[in-house]
Amino acid sequence: MRHRYSARIALGLFLGVVVGLGLRSLKNTTASITSLPSPIAQAISLSPPAPPPTESDRGVVVTSALEAQLEARQWRAASAPPIDARVVNLDPAHLDGHEIEFQIQMHSVRQTGEKLGNLKEIALKAKDVKTRHLAIESLGNATDVERLRLLSQIYNDLPDPRWRALTLNFIVPESPNDATSDFLLSVLNDSTAGEDLKSRALSSLLTAAHVADVERNSNTREENAMLNRVPAAYQGQFKQIAGERSGRIAASERNED
Repeated sequence: MRHRYSARIALGLFLGVVVGLGLRSLKNTTASITSLPSPIAQAISLSPPAPPPTESDRGVVVTSALEAQLEARQWRAASAPPIDARVVNLDPAHLDGHEIEFQIQMHSVRQTGEKLGNLKEIALKAKDVKTRHLAIESLGNATDVERLRLLSQIYNDLPDPRWRALTLNFIVPESPNDATSDFLLSVLNDSTAGEDLKSRALSSLLTAAHVADVERNSNTREENAMLNRVPAAYQGQFKQIAGERSGRIAASERNED
């Protein structure tokens, strides 16, 4: 009897300890939750855990981010100042103080029509070497035949040999008997022109004659006719250039075979 009573007392004490520990743990947890801001505590204590984001949720987030970026870019584009029409049209009267804008325009757009005359004026008026170079280059790369007359005028108006050499690089006659051929022949007769300039003129004259012979299937008739128009002092050099070019063409044809 005494043993049973002692066992009950021991069991009661054990259960009391267990319950006390459980209550203390619950109290600590509750205190931790209630110490948080009330919305967070309510979310933790009352709301179930949020499910992980689905693929569609992720797509919505990404799409929203892209839309925000596009909207920002459109806003920046809409708020950008319009391009000055005087720069677009290469108005030489607007060149002073705006050469960088002119450089960008000449570099990015092939010029035609009335803008070719503007390029000539820009080449003559430019203070920046790069602006002048781009004006001559842009004019030389145009497809209008008017470019040749304008380039010839630049050659005459800019006596500096470096600008004359650059200009001659783009002056190739459309025909062996046109005004451009006459201009290049005048370069050969110019006592003030250096030998480098005259060599460039000879090469361009030969190119015009060679193209005409190929187009007309006339062997070397136009080339021989051009040779007779070249001043006697430069006919030997003309023949040398023609022979070297023929050798390069023959070698290229052999390599293709």
